[in-house]
Amino acid sequence: SRELDDLNPNTYWINGAQHLANGHYDEARDHFANARSAARNDFFAAFHSAWIRLTDLVESATARNEADFLECVEALRRDENEEADAKADQLMEARRAFAS
Repeated sequence: SRELDDLNPNTYWINGAQHLANGHYDEARDHFANARSAARNDFFAAFHSAWIRLTDLVESATARNEADFLECVEALRRDENEEADAKADQLMEARRAFAS
């Protein structure tokens, strides 16, 4: 059942990441927003919101977008979810890959 619960948000997320990699920023944001809507809890909704902030940063590397992204990552790290550090680290790796 957990695998089924994760299917929709993960499918949206992987499609969002593919669009991000291809420079299709509006489509990436749409998929990440759908993943956020389908998330099973607030932690995962925040994780997908951080991917939207990463998309904003990749599209336009402004100080504001960088600050918004880092704020989302730090909020994830402060969460008590057992996956908090791993998800925050994943986002920072993605930032290095996509926003460099």
